[in-house]
Amino acid sequence: MPIGTGYGNSGVPDFLCCVNGKFVAIEAKAGKGEATALQLKNLSDINKAGGYTLIIRENNLEHLTNVISECFA
Repeated sequence: MPIGTGYGNSGVPDFLCCVNGKFVAIEAKAGKGEATALQLKNLSDINKAGGYTLIIRENNLEHLTNVISECFA
């Protein structure tokens, strides 16, 4: 995943994917890390536009599996 260096756009999810023609945006967080207000706004905008959005942590990887499975349903 790219590390922010000041040259990218702030708040853009860590992974932007196309899964079976569906847009999926994934923000990865470790431990107790929290999404910033700007990250949450970007995820909300993507969701409102019909994309799938996820905040993935070590303890909810099954959510990612469920969303990807839904893209193939």
